[in-house]
Amino acid sequence: MSQRVLLIEDIESLQLIYSTVLKREGFSVDVAATAAEGAAAFAGRPPGIVLLDLLLPDGDGLELLAQMTGALAPGGGPGGGLRVIVITAHGSVNRAVRAMRAGAFDFLVKPFDDGRLVAAVKNARADLQAAQVSPRAQRVGSLGFEGLMGSSPPMRDLYDKITQISRSVAPVMLSGAVGTGKRLAAEAIHNLSNRSGGAFVALDCAAEGAAPLEHRLFGTGGPRANDSPHGALDQADGGTLYLSDVTALDGANQARLLRFLQSSLPPGDLSPEPDRKRDVRLICSAQDDAAAAAALREDLFFRLNVVPLLLPPLAARGDDVIEIAQWALTQTAREERKDFTGLSRDVKRVFARHPWPGNVRQLLNLVRTAVVLNTGPEITLAMLPGDFLRSLNAPEEPAVALPKPQHLPPGQDQGNVEAALTLLARSGQPLAEIERALIEAVITQHNGSVPGAARQLGVSPSTLYRKRDAWAKG
Repeated sequence: MSQRVLLIEDIESLQLIYSTVLKREGFSVDVAATAAEGAAAFAGRPPGIVLLDLLLPDGDGLELLAQMTGALAPGGGPGGGLRVIVITAHGSVNRAVRAMRAGAFDFLVKPFDDGRLVAAVKNARADLQAAQVSPRAQRVGSLGFEGLMGSSPPMRDLYDKITQISRSVAPVMLSGAVGTGKRLAAEAIHNLSNRSGGAFVALDCAAEGAAPLEHRLFGTGGPRANDSPHGALDQADGGTLYLSDVTALDGANQARLLRFLQSSLPPGDLSPEPDRKRDVRLICSAQDDAAAAAALREDLFFRLNVVPLLLPPLAARGDDVIEIAQWALTQTAREERKDFTGLSRDVKRVFARHPWPGNVRQLLNLVRTAVVLNTGPEITLAMLPGDFLRSLNAPEEPAVALPKPQHLPPGQDQGNVEAALTLLARSGQPLAEIERALIEAVITQHNGSVPGAARQLGVSPSTLYRKRDAWAKG
């Protein structure tokens, strides 16, 4: 099936090269040299695919992108009848990132070769065809979506974003606390994409040291002679590679990954087929954007954080807590052949107000433990593990040991930050130790959230991450 392409590029030699390559692949190509010409050509005969250089002599390509996607609203952008592939110069990746967030389908960084150009345009055509033949339905059931659970407004918004993101080929950065479902979100993006027929390969960057990770990611044959020479990039060719805890990548592997993203080639001689380009969509995860920005080199962070997606914590999802607990109870009771039918009123009340630092994972484990160790028909408070019950009434305490004077000021609780400050001021400790104790106490008060503590302290989250890294190295 042929697809008409509108090429908006001001350099004549590149117009000729791009047009020739695409026509050879069966595409019909219209060419415009300026933003004004491109806007007129688009208005006169809207194409399915646009190749748009972001640096034009008479206007900003980002503004033209907004005009084109807006003209087709609500069907424009990645979900409608238009796919825009933006072209940017090396060193301007941040502009490509802005374009992706504004609705572009993919981006190309000059210089790029024929294969990368053809692959991007063919991917756009395939996505258009899939949307026309069988529009993607949001597979939201009564409880969840693609393995993710919950029907609260924050989760339905997440499902909408996953559906939209799946239509693109841009790198995705997932953020969220432990247990919020980052891997499930990555799998959902893959399953809803045109790459669903390819492999979904997951690699935990924090699970191994730098050298074994290099072998597993890029493929060197591994430390043992009988290891497969194919790394995760080879295995995910034509599919999706999910790198969890990407902040654990050391400097050398960050540089290798950046070279791959720039060329689609495995770095150096690490692969058994070093000259064959790989077609891999990359999805990464970190606890939050600030952690990723602090741990990754800036050029790699911009490449990976093209489409950011935050997964909400369980405590911010309202009635999802009870819905998920009831679902988990039904499933586990069936597996364990136990006669459980529901949660007691007290358990529902406790679950609804608990902060859930371990998120959905903690809730599922809690329900399973109660079912395995007890009989029904309801889960009561007495059936919940002792450490969970103790946490319900435990006072919030600073994360470091604070000096304990004989008398606290009236009305102050030793667990809160004000009391901690009073104690520290009287302790005679060096200023550096007082700063550390205060920061750790505020982080604890925010249930381990460094960004939340940073907001209260009036500093950047990256400042707190750097300080904690320095303390850990001691």
